[in-house]
Amino acid sequence: GRICDAQGIVARRMHTLQVCVAPRASPCARSRTPRLNSPRRRTTSTFFPAESDKLLIPGGNRREAHEGQGKDFCVADYLATGRSALEAGQLADARDAFTKALSEGESPEALGGLGWTYWWLNGPDGTKEGERAFALYRSRGDRRRAGRMAIWLAYHYLTTLDPAVANGWRQRAAGLLAELSPCREQVWLLCYEGHHVLLHDHDAAQAQRIGADVVLRGRDLADADLEMMGLALEGLALVWQGEVGEGMLRLDEAAAAAIAEESSNLAALLGSCCYLMQACEWVRDYDRAAQWWDPLRDLCARRGLPTMLAYWQTHHVTALMAGGELDAAERELDAALATLHGSSSLAVLRAQVRLAELRRHQGRLEEAQTLLFALG
Repeated sequence: GRICDAQGIVARRMHTLQVCVAPRASPCARSRTPRLNSPRRRTTSTFFPAESDKLLIPGGNRREAHEGQGKDFCVADYLATGRSALEAGQLADARDAFTKALSEGESPEALGGLGWTYWWLNGPDGTKEGERAFALYRSRGDRRRAGRMAIWLAYHYLTTLDPAVANGWRQRAAGLLAELSPCREQVWLLCYEGHHVLLHDHDAAQAQRIGADVVLRGRDLADADLEMMGLALEGLALVWQGEVGEGMLRLDEAAAAAIAEESSNLAALLGSCCYLMQACEWVRDYDRAAQWWDPLRDLCARRGLPTMLAYWQTHHVTALMAGGELDAAERELDAALATLHGSSSLAVLRAQVRLAELRRHQGRLEEAQTLLFALG
């Protein structure tokens, strides 16, 4: 009876993680050509920490943020250093630079950058900094940047299983951005809508339409990050609906763009590749997942992104267990849990459920049961 109870917990947890809810279907024939075809002159998206002038944190360029000499010029240098370090994946350097900028005086640019860096370092979750940055942008009357911070906070609270709080920030972002002229923040909000519609409302047809719209809007803005995210969202929605072959074509293309480092936007990299790994789990396409694993690991090593690697490891272990590679799966889970220690994100929950599943494969049923009951 207790084992049955444990199996029930597994089912509920897996439903929460949205990893076993899509129908399986036979691959369908290819019918479209690749669609990630914006001009290769890159513009950096304005999602979370990005800025329309190729910066990676909230705020403008150096002339916009600070003009003059002395203290202001020093702050501008710290901000520029933090942005460059964040783009290069040098997270500790980014943290130090944004902290130094804050030591000279509070600014939303430094707070937003520090909060985003904390998120990737898997230290403090960055919400305090993000919420303060939002308030400062609002006090400036800067609706666009405040809306951007609200989108980040909505995503964050969605990953920590606080959907009501996430919805509040989503509504705040929508209200702030609604009356602005067309901008990238509006399209990133659309990405959030598509993510929520698919994985929480389970409306795959609507998510597919949103993904296609994001692709077109990203192309109009010459923003390949948005195209990449729209393509991945559309692909995942197609897989959900049973159009596996067509969906995987889009997901492969989006992942290839990410691996080729067409994007310096960490959110676009994480999102597009996580969608691919998620789809592989749904349809048990473990061969495809295995083919992508080494390129994904190499990307994280080059960019110094241990948290991103840990997210992907929680997906990869499913393929390892399916192939009977239980020792390798345990090593990956141990590494992921060590990296994510102290985090409250869905990735931690996914890793813990995977560990219980691994114990079941190993015949260690009592340990599996203990792990699952500890999750509540």
